[in-house]
Amino acid sequence: MRDEEQEAGQPSTSPSTATKDHEDVNMEVDTRPAGARQSRLKRIFIDKSLLPECAHAEVTERLEALVAADLAWDKSEAHDILYAACSGFANAEENLTADNPMETTLGSVLNVPEIDNIVERKEGQALRFLIALVQQIDTESRQPDVMENEFALLMSFRDGAMLVMGQLMAGDVAGLDARLFNIAFSNAAYTMQIGEPLFTKLISVVHDHLGDQIDRVFNGLLTLQKTFLIKQSMVHQNDQYVVHPFQLVLTLLNMKVVDKATNTTIRPIPAVLCRRPDFNPEPVSSVGGRETEVLSYLGPFFAYSVPSEDRSPNLQQLFDVTEYPLDDERTAFYSPYRMRIANFRKYMSGIALALFGNAATRGPTLDYFAELIKRNAKRSQLRADFSKLAGHGFVFNVLSVNPKYPYTPKARLDIDEATRFQMDLQEARKFAAELFPSGSEVPADNFSTECFFLAMHCQNIGLNSALTRLKYIKREFADIKERIEGLNEQLQQHRQRAQQPEDPMAAFQANAIQQELDRTMKMRTRYLRVIMCYETLVMDEHFLDQTLFFSNKQLFFIIAQINEEFVIDGQLPDACPQVFAGYPEFYLENVVDLFSYLMQKAPGTLNSTAANEYAVRLLIFLCSNKLIKNAYLSAKIIEVMSLTTQIPHLWGQLASHPVAERLLFPSLIAFYAIAEERIDFYEKFSVRRNIQMIFKKMWENFGYRASMIQLARRCESDFIRFINMIINDATFLLDESLAGLKKVHDIEKLMSQTEQWAGLSQEEQQDKHSALDEAKRNVRSWLYYAKYTLDLLEYLTADASEPFLKPVLGERLAAMLDHNIKQLCGSKCSELRVRDAQRRFDWNPKELTTHVVSVYLNLAGETFADYMAKDERTYTPDMLNGVLTKLRDRNIVSAPYLERFTNLARIAEQIYKTKQNVDEELEDAPEEFRDPLMDTLMHDPVALPSGQVMDRNVIMRHLLTSKTNPFTRGPLEESELVPADDLRERIKAWVAAKMANRKQ
Repeated sequence: MRDEEQEAGQPSTSPSTATKDHEDVNMEVDTRPAGARQSRLKRIFIDKSLLPECAHAEVTERLEALVAADLAWDKSEAHDILYAACSGFANAEENLTADNPMETTLGSVLNVPEIDNIVERKEGQALRFLIALVQQIDTESRQPDVMENEFALLMSFRDGAMLVMGQLMAGDVAGLDARLFNIAFSNAAYTMQIGEPLFTKLISVVHDHLGDQIDRVFNGLLTLQKTFLIKQSMVHQNDQYVVHPFQLVLTLLNMKVVDKATNTTIRPIPAVLCRRPDFNPEPVSSVGGRETEVLSYLGPFFAYSVPSEDRSPNLQQLFDVTEYPLDDERTAFYSPYRMRIANFRKYMSGIALALFGNAATRGPTLDYFAELIKRNAKRSQLRADFSKLAGHGFVFNVLSVNPKYPYTPKARLDIDEATRFQMDLQEARKFAAELFPSGSEVPADNFSTECFFLAMHCQNIGLNSALTRLKYIKREFADIKERIEGLNEQLQQHRQRAQQPEDPMAAFQANAIQQELDRTMKMRTRYLRVIMCYETLVMDEHFLDQTLFFSNKQLFFIIAQINEEFVIDGQLPDACPQVFAGYPEFYLENVVDLFSYLMQKAPGTLNSTAANEYAVRLLIFLCSNKLIKNAYLSAKIIEVMSLTTQIPHLWGQLASHPVAERLLFPSLIAFYAIAEERIDFYEKFSVRRNIQMIFKKMWENFGYRASMIQLARRCESDFIRFINMIINDATFLLDESLAGLKKVHDIEKLMSQTEQWAGLSQEEQQDKHSALDEAKRNVRSWLYYAKYTLDLLEYLTADASEPFLKPVLGERLAAMLDHNIKQLCGSKCSELRVRDAQRRFDWNPKELTTHVVSVYLNLAGETFADYMAKDERTYTPDMLNGVLTKLRDRNIVSAPYLERFTNLARIAEQIYKTKQNVDEELEDAPEEFRDPLMDTLMHDPVALPSGQVMDRNVIMRHLLTSKTNPFTRGPLEESELVPADDLRERIKAWVAAKMANRKQ
């Protein structure tokens, strides 16, 4: 093998060295005439058409002089000859061909028209000359009769060609434009005229001979590759052109040469790239996140993807659809783009690995990705302004550990603004200072540590941000669909009215509605295409598999800070570990969000053993109240567990774990109460619906059902409060559902009455339409949650009736049932009748009525009949008899149900009549015997710490909802209530005397 780094002009005189340099070189003394050597040199310039006319004479003359000098030549002379030859191209003629604007070319795609005729430009001619020269040198150097001194001379010309090429790239040859030469070089690389050997030799020679000028030489070429990719998008189907800059940069980054100073193999171009000012530029505006994508060197490379911006002008070219495709059809739409994205991600990954794999550039590259994450941290916010942040495609393309890394002073990531599991900002800073006191030695963080934490932070601004945004867009899309449905109804009504002479404005209003409908339909189509772009990225199963693999490691790492063996030993911590307490919540939240999404949209990815343990591992956070203070994060964990109930193998793993068997039910009951205090009023119903789904699945398991019944029968205070919240929820949800249905009925009835509707002003009509839209949304939402809550009541009362028969709960439940059965089957039930109820609202009054009757029957007996009779707001015998008539006449419930309900009604009526008589006798009770809140006779008076006396049932009902003193609003516990024994005995005596007088 030749030592191609040996300086030309100083051939070795040692036979062994010569053999090593070039085994095939003829080592005999060169006794041939100078003409023979001159002939060989001239052959490397054999195609004179590559040289400009003005350079022929000078090159020939200098070649002859060089040959005549025999062994006395200097290596620089070969370079000077070639420099002179290339300088002649400054005066060369250019016969440029005209572009065809209708033709797709490399130049039109990369937005550089010069590249299409670059070979005809003088810079292209110079490059073609040098490439041909190097190729001829390689051919001649392999000839069997080449002498050693000839070989050295040929190598001098080859190195000279590389040096001149470098000078041309840097703009150091007068009359020739560096940018155009680099365009020519790019084109030659794209068309395979320049291969890896020439790349390697070029980089080696420039590194050896130009030294610190290497940045000037290659930066122009690198800049062009970035420029070519700016504003590129997969919309245009030009991958065969766009791939060229990726390939060229990756080739440059991977080129290895020998550094003669250290005799080691190095890759110089990664360092060149990282020294560029635009590699990790400082932000120049308030939109640093977007700047990183557009202005940083790697930005355009990682941004190549499908558009994901809501206002992108190219969505129609990507998905030319107006209706949401079916599942199978969507796969056909998405797969081609996913394959293209996967292909380019190989190049992106290669570029990143080349930079990470170089020791000198590893740090700057980590800095770049860390800065990218910092500047785009707001992507994880619920209402992020994505016009100021990097796009989803960009962030998606970008994605033994030291657990204390985020706290180290040298950490590249900033978690100051992040919400922690248990610590606030000051506590976290104090903990970090204790871990690494000022002046102490900070341990070096290994590469895998930094990459691991960078990946966690990148996922936070990448996939999770996109999923949040997609959820928001789908919600908007649903609202638009609902709006279109409403506009169509309005349009139909106005067109009908336009036929009536008494409504002359109807035709004008119909036209206005039609225009608004057209605009809304266009908006719907746009939203649909945006959704499909998002799904192309986020529903890529290969990408999700990789993300799940990493997230599993992430979850294992988080739990390892608490109890690494939790899945095996099920041990919960006595206190929250400090390292875990200071971590950002999104370390766990991102994992939970991903798992939730996969279970709903891509359950096929969850068949691995790691996935089976996901929900089990999350038990540690739900069953220990010491780890997470954010109730919304706990609610997300509960959502994941509710979703596992629909995937048998996941639920089986979860339900059979000893921690679940011991703590899941009481933990869920506890969180049912937490949701009341720490979750937004409207969101708590969604959280509780998830808990109800888990309860239903547990109820189907005989082991869990037995423990649930056992807990219910103990009637402990926590369970009583839990049941009270179920009754509260059912009361609210049924009230809101039925009130909404009545509003829909009333407004639609008014709209169907032509004269009355026409009599309203346009503003009044618009108000009615807005009220109708709101009522429809409310009915759909509240009725959905009401069904789950009523279902929970139904099966709990069936097998665990004891808590419901306690006065504190039974009276409230009876009042709730009475009120709703009257609404459903009373004299005004026709007001709940709306058209197309099942399709529009999933509203089945017969089914709901049957559930209500079932709860009555589960508790049927004298005790519950007594509670019914005490319901002064709704219950009367006439009301309930009217309900029974309706149930019978319309065949709403089965005959056995009707018979049992009739018997319950009779018992309640008897108690009611007796109670009426007693109440009349006791209505003149002294003030001190009456409850101050309800103004009813007390039966079990208790004294409050503030001095007031109340009936125990009344204050207990209050404490179930709010643990406060109703008079002072201060905190109050049941244990603070003191029985008023003397007063109770006086009340008993007074009642006995009144009843004795009545009998007389």
